[in-house]
Amino acid sequence: MRLLFSYVAVKTKIHQKMVPIDDKGNQLNTIRLGGGPPLVMIHGFGAAIGFWACNLDAFARHHTVYAFDLLGFGRSSRPRVTAHTAEEAEDVLVESIEAWRKSVGLDSFTLLGTVSFELQKLANINLL
Repeated sequence: MRLLFSYVAVKTKIHQKMVPIDDKGNQLNTIRLGGGPPLVMIHGFGAAIGFWACNLDAFARHHTVYAFDLLGFGRSSRPRVTAHTAEEAEDVLVESIEAWRKSVGLDSFTLLGTVSFELQKLANINLL
């Protein structure tokens, strides 16, 4: 699959999949490309996978790159979240990412992106 993000064509072959993260049918839109040690790219708020378009080919030369739309963003599920505090909302985000990691089968990886420091609680992650 070749994807076009805005005006940038990604040349590396991309595998796209909706990854299930719970038993309620929620899924995270995920792309995988390249080969080598796993690198997970997580966009910030108000963005989506396309945020990384200009970087995908370069990183894919040395890594198996995973990028996904956060829960509620891009093509990922948009569940009703009943969090009442910032901490509860952060927990929903972190739990969805941990469920994604387990569903994809990653034991350890390097993380690149604009993410919460709460992600440091997850095991076997190198922050870049």
